[in-house]
Amino acid sequence: MKYSIAAAIVTVVGFASPAIASAVTFTNNCGFPFYYSKAWHGGEDFQVYDIGPHGGEGYEEIVEPPVGGVARGAVIKFHKGDGLTSGILQFEYTKEYDNAKRVKGIYWNFSHVDGDSPGVPGVSPFHDVGVMAIPLGTGRDVGTCTDIHCEAGEECKGSFLFDLDNIKVKHCSLELGSFEVEFCPIDNAAHKLRLEFSA
Repeated sequence: MKYSIAAAIVTVVGFASPAIASAVTFTNNCGFPFYYSKAWHGGEDFQVYDIGPHGGEGYEEIVEPPVGGVARGAVIKFHKGDGLTSGILQFEYTKEYDNAKRVKGIYWNFSHVDGDSPGVPGVSPFHDVGVMAIPLGTGRDVGTCTDIHCEAGEECKGSFLFDLDNIKVKHCSLELGSFEVEFCPIDNAAHKLRLEFSA
């Protein structure tokens, strides 16, 4: 496992997912590790990070837009270890503070636009296990600030399935606490209570 400081992103892998404002936390309930890379504002961290199986956890702090710059967002690219050219699932977001054309907030989505290979939509390497993204904290379940569930073996209709599938973009308040991205999700009341409490 690795950790680094790169372009205002602090990465810590291997700690229990904390309740940190403006973070994306990961939980891996699968029987195999998963891997991810990240890019932001035209830059990229070329390291590959891993989250272990059977309850492995980690997190990424959400990237702030450049001061006085245009918010262009960031992306976390997930795969099973075959790299970025064999199909990936992406968690994309933009933090918007001041834009006359858009409401302030965090705009985010799952994307399968590179699910098969770069530029080729597909089901992503996680099609067989299921993945979900859950916004936690202030503003949850308000408007489009709702969960995305990609069920195992099914097309993930809540994600980008092709380029410019913009109807899938979700919006949450800037006061939102965090996002939880869970692989091989556990669907039980106790688990949901833990997530709500951590927010």
